[in-house]
Amino acid sequence: MKQYLSLAASVLALSLPLVAAGQDPAIPADTEIVMTASGLKYSVLKPGDGVGKPRTGDVVKVHYTGWTPDGKKFDSSHDRNEFFYVELGRGKVIKGWDEGIALMSMGERIKLTIPPELGYGPKGFPPKIPANSTLIFEVELVDFAWVFQALAPDAKKTTASGIGYQIVKAGSGTSPKVADVVEFRYAAWKPDGELQEFSEFFQQSRGMPTSKNLCVPIAEVRSAFLQEALTLTPAGGSTRIEVPASVCWPDRLPPGVKADSVISWHIEVTKILEVPQFVMPDPAKLVKTPSGLAYEVIKEGTGKQPGPASRVKVHYAGWLADGRPFDSSFGRGEPATFAIGQVVKGWIEGLQLMKEGAIYRFVVPPELGYGAAGSPPAIPANATLVFYLELISIAG
Repeated sequence: MKQYLSLAASVLALSLPLVAAGQDPAIPADTEIVMTASGLKYSVLKPGDGVGKPRTGDVVKVHYTGWTPDGKKFDSSHDRNEFFYVELGRGKVIKGWDEGIALMSMGERIKLTIPPELGYGPKGFPPKIPANSTLIFEVELVDFAWVFQALAPDAKKTTASGIGYQIVKAGSGTSPKVADVVEFRYAAWKPDGELQEFSEFFQQSRGMPTSKNLCVPIAEVRSAFLQEALTLTPAGGSTRIEVPASVCWPDRLPPGVKADSVISWHIEVTKILEVPQFVMPDPAKLVKTPSGLAYEVIKEGTGKQPGPASRVKVHYAGWLADGRPFDSSFGRGEPATFAIGQVVKGWIEGLQLMKEGAIYRFVVPPELGYGAAGSPPAIPANATLVFYLELISIAG
């Protein structure tokens, strides 16, 4: 069973993670080096659009690489193939970054030389960054990810539960239902514009890829407020929400947030995922094998057929015989890959009946599933299981 995380995590102070060694590229000879009053040095390697610069509280999306003066690379978002998100001016990153990124416009790439007092100072960042180190960064401002903006009073609507909202982007016009699985992003600000929560920060702090949006069945979001907010937001669109902090976090308010503080949210629903619905197959349509496994062919495949030692990539959904769901790769927004020998007997047998591209519905008796032990708490003892299973490919 997938255990979904609470979406009410406070934004953590971020420090830059460390990776392998590399070389600091030289600045072209004709590039101007500017020093600010604080001692920060910067050079523009690629001009931006010049339209606007980020302000305190703005969240920006960047790519970067960092070196010590001897040319050793200590960190790079490029090496992780993940953008990095920064809230400016709130002390979430080192002072040199707060100052340097605020100098940039969209698309700009600069080189920063950050003195120790604007970096990690006398403590350093062991083991890669010694005490009193000057740091060199190449930073590209990819996007202004989120900017705080209050609701326009003349456009504000209010739900029966008291949530104020405004649809900012209509998208497809189709809003999800509580039973749907959605892919989404969100941000929340305190009344003074300070960011309180941000989905990408939530993912960064847990080592989750920020290249992918959160994906979850709305019914499994623990906050009733967020459930309702997601159902207000059309697929492919976005909604601004205003709601008291006591409604957002009824059990425990974040530090420094009062119960009557109005929290502003921005929610984007990227898409509503198509998830198979429970169907108990008609016994007349089922083929039964000597082991007791029963199956119905929804779509025949045309590719290769796996063997007992194959690794496979599949999409699946599973239910108890009474229709209660217990697991779904659709609900996580991505297929599962595993060795056939690692799963229950019913799957080991069933997958070897299929070809790539096939979709089958299986009825797995207890002796080919989790048997007398079950798989608590989701699957009780001696449970018959129903699976919708799509064999996408043989992975190896």
